[in-house]
Amino acid sequence: MERIRQLRKERGLSQAKLAVMADMDPATLNRLERGTGNPNLKTLERVADALGVEVADFFPKAPRRSSLEPSLLNGLEDERRIVIDYAGCRDALHGFCVHWEEVLKAGQLTHRSFQHFEASARSLSKLMRQLMGAEMVELGREEDGSEPTFYSERSVLWSAIDCFIVLGIQMDRLGKERFGEDLTSSADVIELREYAQKKAS
Repeated sequence: MERIRQLRKERGLSQAKLAVMADMDPATLNRLERGTGNPNLKTLERVADALGVEVADFFPKAPRRSSLEPSLLNGLEDERRIVIDYAGCRDALHGFCVHWEEVLKAGQLTHRSFQHFEASARSLSKLMRQLMGAEMVELGREEDGSEPTFYSERSVLWSAIDCFIVLGIQMDRLGKERFGEDLTSSADVIELREYAQKKAS
């Protein structure tokens, strides 16, 4: 991710120094900056903590080419509009889901890893709700004039959001069965689960 490289250079850090601060292998950081590989959320969180930023700061934003539509991010003095790189966010969330699906497939879910998933899912749920709202604004009304439906085929994010919700429901069930815990301690996960149930009804 080019943004990680930019933030590192802004702070005058070498790759080796940042790798030490983030407690990770320098080769992993190098691949991350080059945009190769598929980092999980834990890796991104360690780098974000070392740089003193949020994981969301790693996702690029691009200038809107031409649009007079209102934006959640308008109000800039020079009237510029920016949009979120939804495809990048979608791919990152898919990577998170794939990681945990592999953990489950290999039978490696422990109580500790379940708690790590819950903490990660809580953070991601907040971010995803904000992204969903932003994309709905970008999608605008449906062709028939009705309110935008987030999970329409026009959504870039929906496939990853759907995967994330299904994974969350599965982890909730496994947490109850194996550890006597569930994800209902996180209001954000509950809200996404309820959203999924409404979508399915």
